[in-house]
Amino acid sequence: MEFLKKHYEKLLLGAVLLGLAGVVVFLYFKVESEKEEDAAKAQAVTNPKVVELPRQDTSPVEAVLKRGTAPVAMNLGAPHKVFNPLPWQRGTEHLERFSSTNIGPMAVVVTKLNPLNLELTLDMVSVEDNVAQFLVSVKKEAGATAAERTKRQTRCKVGDKKDAFTVKGFEGPPDNPTNLVVELNDTGESAVLTKDKPFQRVDAYTADLKYPPEKAWSNRRVGSTIQLGSGTEDYKIVAINTSEITLQAKSNDKKWTIPVNLK
Repeated sequence: MEFLKKHYEKLLLGAVLLGLAGVVVFLYFKVESEKEEDAAKAQAVTNPKVVELPRQDTSPVEAVLKRGTAPVAMNLGAPHKVFNPLPWQRGTEHLERFSSTNIGPMAVVVTKLNPLNLELTLDMVSVEDNVAQFLVSVKKEAGATAAERTKRQTRCKVGDKKDAFTVKGFEGPPDNPTNLVVELNDTGESAVLTKDKPFQRVDAYTADLKYPPEKAWSNRRVGSTIQLGSGTEDYKIVAINTSEITLQAKSNDKKWTIPVNLK
């Protein structure tokens, strides 16, 4: 006790100093804690955590945009004919309603096909200086000109090449041949000609045509022209065969194929 009485002031001062040291240490850590807290608040304010928004359903808008890119097809023609009213045309007996099947090129009907033949006929056989001579008639009904369609005679012997054929040989005795063997120049086909039986080959056709609203035509061949619509439109025949004929408009070169349905 004597020690405490003598030194209590020192002990008290030491306790105060020790308390002050504790306060200093506490303040140091408190300041650091406050700094960290302030820095965290500043970070939260300047760099806030952004929550991603949920994905919006844009399919209705995309569907509308897609429909907007597709062109709208408006049919102002058949069968409503908003701006092109149904025309009528005067026929031979009454008015005809216009359609692609009863007015215009598709209304043309083929009533008959007439073959155009290549015809070779052995007209006469003679022997001169032991060489057989042949007189052959050639008729090209499909010729482009009237002169080519006329029957013409030509004299020939074995080995001669004419406009339509080449003489390859003959059958029968040399002093009296009976058959003439020729080769057609355009196809290389062989043919035998006799005085009794000429050679014939179909090279083309002419057509008899009928246009019910107006008129009819006979023996029209490739290159011929017909007029439809009371003569307002010209059509050229560019092809004829056993299954169809082809018409071509002179105004715009458009072509129509007409089927051949002969009964």
